[in-house]
Amino acid sequence: MIYSSEADIVPFVKNLVLSLQPYAKANKIQLVFSTDLKKQELFYQPFLLSQSVVQLVCNLINLLPPKSNIIVRLTSEKETQNLRLEVENTGLNLIHIPEITSNSVYSFTGNPLQHGTLYTLLITSDNQPVSSDNQLNQKL
Repeated sequence: MIYSSEADIVPFVKNLVLSLQPYAKANKIQLVFSTDLKKQELFYQPFLLSQSVVQLVCNLINLLPPKSNIIVRLTSEKETQNLRLEVENTGLNLIHIPEITSNSVYSFTGNPLQHGTLYTLLITSDNQPVSSDNQLNQKL
């Protein structure tokens, strides 16, 4: 069993995204990290979270046409104290390709945008990412 560790998730996600920028640039995709959070201590499993984020971002890079954008955002919901990890792409609506988020421990919920897709992972106030078998994830 992998146990969660309490740590600041902001630099973890930021550095994960920054490490994928050369791959995105080689595919002529702009990859950006954005947050207003300075620090967010919580319990999470870095290996499992990184696997899910890297899989999603790399799949988007592989499927999007050149000159598309991918924005990875961390936001906090003040009313529920939940954390949202959002991955938004421009260029194509990829909602009908379920393989983009399949086979990952934490399942992102996809929502179509006019010219793209928004994938969201909710990290609940009890400091655990909502996994693919959790009903909360299906309601987002």
